[in-house]
Amino acid sequence: MIRQLVEAAAKRLPRRRILDPIHARPYLDRYYVAGAPGALRAFPKNTRAVLGWLPFTVYLHHIRQSDWDREALHDHPWDAVSLVLAGGYIEERLDGDRRGDFSIRARWRGAGTVARVGGELFHRIELLADTTAWTLFIVGRKRKTWSFFVPSWPKTVAWRDYIQWVADRRSQP
Repeated sequence: MIRQLVEAAAKRLPRRRILDPIHARPYLDRYYVAGAPGALRAFPKNTRAVLGWLPFTVYLHHIRQSDWDREALHDHPWDAVSLVLAGGYIEERLDGDRRGDFSIRARWRGAGTVARVGGELFHRIELLADTTAWTLFIVGRKRKTWSFFVPSWPKTVAWRDYIQWVADRRSQP
């Protein structure tokens, strides 16, 4: 029932489809609900003045596949709160010091779960087979760029550098 309501609402919202950067498969559909001026380009001009004053952005996310890289965890450029509306996923989070004393903790995030996703938090999402998840994702103002943490290195890498490294590695015979 909730899934059908969310899907019906999504049909009325502006959408951006985000592809995984390596395989170019649909990873996430981002629907714009309300928020900061940068997100408002997707809205008709007559609604921008109403929604643009907010100090945060509200997205409806349809997560269509697991995070594309199982070797790394990513962070976000803003602090955020996520509410799972339908479906669910396993979230793996980095616990501890990124310089060596760390572990990765997995937790199920099902419908009704609220999770804080701080800009300094590294995590990844894994969907169960043949499932998707819908979340309401509320983010603050952008304060940094995306990055990846690679546990086997262990170090933090700028997102463009990491994606290029993965692409280069996969193109080698």
